[in-house]
Amino acid sequence: MSPPTFSELGKNARSIFNSNYMFGSVKLSAKTTTAAPSIDLKTAMNGNIGTGKINGSLEAKYRNEEYGFTISEKWNTENVISFQLEADEPLPGLDLSLNTSVAVLSGKKSGSISSEFRHDYFTLDCDIDLSLAGPSIEGGAVLGSGGLYIGGELGFDSSDSTMTKSNFAFCYSSKDFSFSTNVNDGQSFSSSVHHKISNKIDGAVAFGMQTETGSTTFALGGRYKFDDASISAKINNLGHLGFGYSQQLFEGVKLTLSSLIDTSDLNAGGHKIGLGLDLDF
Repeated sequence: MSPPTFSELGKNARSIFNSNYMFGSVKLSAKTTTAAPSIDLKTAMNGNIGTGKINGSLEAKYRNEEYGFTISEKWNTENVISFQLEADEPLPGLDLSLNTSVAVLSGKKSGSISSEFRHDYFTLDCDIDLSLAGPSIEGGAVLGSGGLYIGGELGFDSSDSTMTKSNFAFCYSSKDFSFSTNVNDGQSFSSSVHHKISNKIDGAVAFGMQTETGSTTFALGGRYKFDDASISAKINNLGHLGFGYSQQLFEGVKLTLSSLIDTSDLNAGGHKIGLGLDLDF
């Protein structure tokens, strides 16, 4: 098996802290697939409870299995139209994609090329933003095997000849345990541990520190899975306590509820709730 990409290092722990939480928003999404030609259609609406603003999007995706390419087109309520062309393995282990977008009202255009190459002992990825002022490049590499990986990620903006990021990571992953540590731009340090205690219970710990200020963050999280539901909980050193509940109501219908409580000052307000409904026809 190929190593993960740089962005995938530590993803098991991140899923404990991010999945089933949508504080301060109400989300409705639906997706379906047409008959031949097979086209995936997906629409989503997201309402911000605090501001009352509602955003929506519509996406269509067509995949050609014979020639190994995928075409996607997306529109959102900000009147931004985006297009993506993905080529699956034009060469063994290589994936390529071309991404473009146009903001209809402002006329602003953007484009980028993404690539990913996987080998038994290393994985490379590169994103090139085709800006008229000068392209910016972000690339990552991960080396390793047997669950032990080391990786780096660099970013360079040619418009002003500056480095935009310089990140390094180390990760160990086994069947039921993973550990990762990151150093970002030499200014922040983060580390996480994930443990799959059983088929139903997962737990994670995350720690972070800013080297300039010395400020630290610490968080604990866990998830318990039922046959068709899951319960998640997390808390950090600021006293923010989060709960998430996900339930498969019917086949293709999933309900998600979440809440965030500031335990440091229960009477001051600032608590948040979230609701999500996903339909898959």
